[in-house]
Amino acid sequence: MKEKIGNLPFQNYHPTKKNILVIDSVSNKDGHFLNIYVGGNRGRGQIYPDGNKSNNTVYNATAT
Repeated sequence: MKEKIGNLPFQNYHPTKKNILVIDSVSNKDGHFLNIYVGGNRGRGQIYPDGNKSNNTVYNATAT
């Protein structure tokens, strides 16, 4: 059935794997590194890299 329809927008996201060229920091002292910060959008709000939420009305579930 998936072959006929294709990917549906509500299906789970499956990341693709990419090869990354990594320099040898021991033998090559000219290499430079950058920090990469990742955030996410889950539903109606964002989660910033430091863990803060962007919604003005945050509702957290309580365990009972």
